Amino acid sequence: MEWYVQYFDLFGQDENQRLLERTIVIKEQFENAQVVDYSDDYPDWRRAQVSFRDYALNEFYALLSKNISENYAQVCERLSVETFSAYDVEIQVTAHNDGDFFKQHRDASDDGINNNRVLTFAYYFHKTPKFFSGGELVIFADDQAILIEPSNDMIIFFNPKTLHEVKMVHCPEKKFEYSRFTLNGWIKNK
Repeated sequence: MEWYVQYFDLFGQDENQRLLERTIVIKEQFENAQVVDYSDDYPDWRRAQVSFRDYALNEFYALLSKNISENYAQVCERLSVETFSAYDVEIQVTAHNDGDFFKQHRDASDDGINNNRVLTFAYYFHKTPKFFSGGELVIFADDQAILIEPSNDMIIFFNPKTLHEVKMVHCPEKKFEYSRFTLNGWIKNK
């Protein structure tokens, strides 16, 4: 069984950079990220900025949703995840800047918390050259930690019940436009 599936050069350089430019323009739409399961101590559990379905990014949500639907069955098969004929795609934009992170967590559980999530995905984009370090995705599987470097124009899929974390980002200049950005979210059965 594979623990994650990744594709490179998803949007292509031009679309990738247009997404970055549009995201920088909506900087004021971002707010502090929350954590449902750890609401009392979420600043100690997660630090990031998020924007939910901003209309300025609709064409990119559509482009990402199209790619997801084209690869959905293959990704589910590779990850040994059940497919559903009817599903929704939930997308948000996340910015990780200097000192931001997300400690070990699961995006879904068997006890009812987000248990309709079938797949987690993260599409990475940032300025090139990259102005940050860190921000690796760590997937914990089979008593090992799989470290995945954020790569521009790459998408990764994994099971939302898999324990994972985002390592701390280091961005010395602390400028929003130098952040580690993702279009991330979940494929959910209806």
